[in-house]
Amino acid sequence: MENGRIEEKDLRALISSLQLPPVILEIYDENIKDPQVAEYFEETYFKPESILTLSAEEQKIYQTDRFVPLLQIDNSLIIAYDTERKGYIDYYLESDPMDSPLYTWDGVFLEQVTLWFEDEMEEDEILHLGKTLHLKHVPEILESLMEAEEDGELDTFEGKDQWMTTELKKWKMVLAEKTQ
Repeated sequence: MENGRIEEKDLRALISSLQLPPVILEIYDENIKDPQVAEYFEETYFKPESILTLSAEEQKIYQTDRFVPLLQIDNSLIIAYDTERKGYIDYYLESDPMDSPLYTWDGVFLEQVTLWFEDEMEEDEILHLGKTLHLKHVPEILESLMEAEEDGELDTFEGKDQWMTTELKKWKMVLAEKTQ
């Protein structure tokens, strides 16, 4: 961090130290090697330019000294690492990072897995994306999603929220309900 401003080299160092999947750095390099992964990720997952381009003063709003941004999804959702609590959060650029629960790596991506499913991506593609991101429970989560869809549990926002809460608890993906 130079002059109190987080830079790409800081993010790359953290990604390496956390031993995150290689595809994360491939996203930064804009050179995703697997064509199947590139087809989906290149239009959706980015290095967090919205924060990297800010001045040190502007970055303070996002508390980047604590919540280090790792990825930007669809230009508005940030996945960050909480350096104090040693877990992952997600937040929208217009919201406060402190409002996010603290997740495991798998937990911070559960919503993404459900979106892949809702986008009617093929099961083998979802499994492949999950494997690429080193997500441990994607086969079981997919099975649960299919059952929930069949039973009509995902037909409402409330139903989907309840399903998400159940899965997060089942797989112990939430480390803390609220970031403190």
